[in-house]
Amino acid sequence: MIGQVKGSAIWNRAWENRALVQNHSFWEIRNGNLAWFWEDNWQQEENLRSEELANIHIDTIKKGLRCISDYWDQSRNNWKWRTWKLPDYRGMGMLHTQAIVLKGLLDKRQILNSNLNDQLRWARNKVGLFNLKEPKMIDVGLNL
Repeated sequence: MIGQVKGSAIWNRAWENRALVQNHSFWEIRNGNLAWFWEDNWQQEENLRSEELANIHIDTIKKGLRCISDYWDQSRNNWKWRTWKLPDYRGMGMLHTQAIVLKGLLDKRQILNSNLNDQLRWARNKVGLFNLKEPKMIDVGLNL
């Protein structure tokens, strides 16, 4: 990309300070198509990247599983809660062990079935939506 990125002042400030934004935000998951499964913070929790899950992380990325919705059983879309579905790792040693650990973590992150888009939330609570105050706080260097 050549030249300067043009956009709103809010977007430009958020992009310049994306590490700060990433550390103080999370995705509220709805349809699961916007948030990244391993890299993003979601459902008021930290991201899932860890040394303990490194092998399954690499394997699922190689399989093209990137968004949160890629890890759902799509045949159960009429249920109240989303149902997690991981690739079958039975008999695959470390990957099977990591799949069991990951399934335990996912079972704690219940997600209502919804067709609405995922929503980025500010802070670690479901009330905080991004608004005009956040870029100003970022600009003046407030670390929330």
